[in-house]
Amino acid sequence: MAPWRRAVLTMMPTGYGLWALVGTALALNLRLNGRGEVLVPLGLGLVMIVLGGMVTLPGIGGWQMRLRARPGLGAMLGLLTFLPMLAVGGLARGSNEFWATRLFAAAMTACAVLTLLVASAPAANRAPPASTQPRPGAVMGALFSGGQWLWASLALQGPSSPSGHVDLSLLGLLLLGVAFGLLSLDPPVGPALLRRGPGCLLAAGLMFIVPCMLLVIASTLDERATLALASAISCQAGMALRALLVDDTRGAVPQA
Repeated sequence: MAPWRRAVLTMMPTGYGLWALVGTALALNLRLNGRGEVLVPLGLGLVMIVLGGMVTLPGIGGWQMRLRARPGLGAMLGLLTFLPMLAVGGLARGSNEFWATRLFAAAMTACAVLTLLVASAPAANRAPPASTQPRPGAVMGALFSGGQWLWASLALQGPSSPSGHVDLSLLGLLLLGVAFGLLSLDPPVGPALLRRGPGCLLAAGLMFIVPCMLLVIASTLDERATLALASAISCQAGMALRALLVDDTRGAVPQA
């Protein structure tokens, strides 16, 4: 797969991670008010998922984008996630406390997380998954990168968006993401990847260190939109770089 296609493919799990967080926030009534704070992240996740699916034939869960192809479990779950997502988008309004909104939001979260779990599962008869980590690390990485884009989409809409408690949630998500990221270096790829030195450090810095620094800085400022957008872009770039490094390393590691 061409490097640019592999990089764009990493946007797909980010989109599902973004939907999962939006669904969680609505289901738990964590103050996503009005249509804008719901529709903007939902639309952003939709763009990421569509772009990720268009740049590769295997797609998510081994779904070949052809008329004669038979969609796999990951593809079916991915499509199923669109149904509660559309329902949430149609019901979003006001304080979003309507029971049906919260019910469909919970269903969207469940479908998105299941899609990430199935799509990240290794399989010998399909192309490498969009996320290059084992199941726990892949899901946490998607949630963390999706959380960065959720923070950016809320911050860009103005000061009415949640601030302090969102920062604390993202910081906790960051710490979990770092922990799972350190545990996700599966042998024999892990040690070989660490030996790639500068590239591995740059990917880790873009994925975790830069967003963490920007998050800490933003917690002391009133204007956060620029920092939130920079943090999201940095995290996504780090995920793309890591995916490219893992692909190169797996190609260089002898198969048993």
